[in-house]
Amino acid sequence: MSSKAWACSKSIYITTGQLSVYKCLYLVTFLTLINYATCDQLESPDNRIHLITENIDWAFFQDLDIIHQAIRLRHGVPQIYANETLVNAARQRAIVRAWYENDPQSEEHDYDVSENVYYQSDPDEAVSATKIMANWYTSEERLYNYDNPMVTDQVKHFLPIVSESTLTYGCGQVRSTGLTGAGIYTVCLYSPAYQPGNETVNINKPLFSFKNDQFDFSMVDDLEVGLIERLKGSRKL
Repeated sequence: MSSKAWACSKSIYITTGQLSVYKCLYLVTFLTLINYATCDQLESPDNRIHLITENIDWAFFQDLDIIHQAIRLRHGVPQIYANETLVNAARQRAIVRAWYENDPQSEEHDYDVSENVYYQSDPDEAVSATKIMANWYTSEERLYNYDNPMVTDQVKHFLPIVSESTLTYGCGQVRSTGLTGAGIYTVCLYSPAYQPGNETVNINKPLFSFKNDQFDFSMVDDLEVGLIERLKGSRKL
């Protein structure tokens, strides 16, 4: 993150204590970020004004988690766990993307992570967990060749979601209603970062198919039933 940009930003925080990781970290912040033209740190400051607010809907992040776990069940890999450090980092990166209008300046990160980003230009239309995961997973899984695996940009969101090597994750979402760069920015971070080269071990073929292309929560039960049926079939062999 650019220290100059944040040195000239005004942040207003309203915090509410909660118990769980996501409730604690998502029901916390309202930010107004204003880049003042009077800042001494910037030689040529711009006059952009960004009103950036975080998504504080606990149900949204719960839906994201349910779909992540259902997908991993489909691929026969252990569930992943929300990590407080990654949640905070994802929140920060979502804010940075909104501030820089989805074109953040290059920065060095302290975390060994893979980063998935979903951007919608309309800030007034809600972005569901289903829509995000369909973009990252459903559309890219179709392009992945399990028999001849290749790591390309076309499947870069899919891989960390289903990799057996992924252990923890965290997500953040913000809405920007700035004069430019308005939209909704969703970021999920996965740790450790996916390392290409061992796809036959890390990326498993699906154990069964979805009934449809879109996620709905009946699919969670479908996945569990499908896994049970597959295990029963294995025992017969």
